Amino acid sequence: MTLSGFGNGHGSLTLLKGFRFDATYVDNAIFKNNQEVQIDLVQAFVGLSSRLGTSVGVTDVSSATDAKALDEAGCTYTSGPLYGAPAAGSVALRLLREGLATAS
Repeated sequence: MTLSGFGNGHGSLTLLKGFRFDATYVDNAIFKNNQEVQIDLVQAFVGLSSRLGTSVGVTDVSSATDAKALDEAGCTYTSGPLYGAPAAGSVALRLLREGLATAS
């Protein structure tokens, strides 16, 4: 189970501590200042999340440079325009099946 939208509305430290999440997704904008990823802030959040037993995912990642910086800072997951448009579950399953069939 994941907590999406951490830092917005009800996504708070209380939720991180009170519930068991496999991953916490944070919007990329929280880690940006003047369009640059703030590595120290990312690493601090990754450290906190790790102590609480959850991985970190970042949404709305739009550049390979940001994705690399987030990966190097310890983020486990990234999603956003860099990787393509969101897909419905049925479409994602079909694409995975087609990919597996092609790889065989």
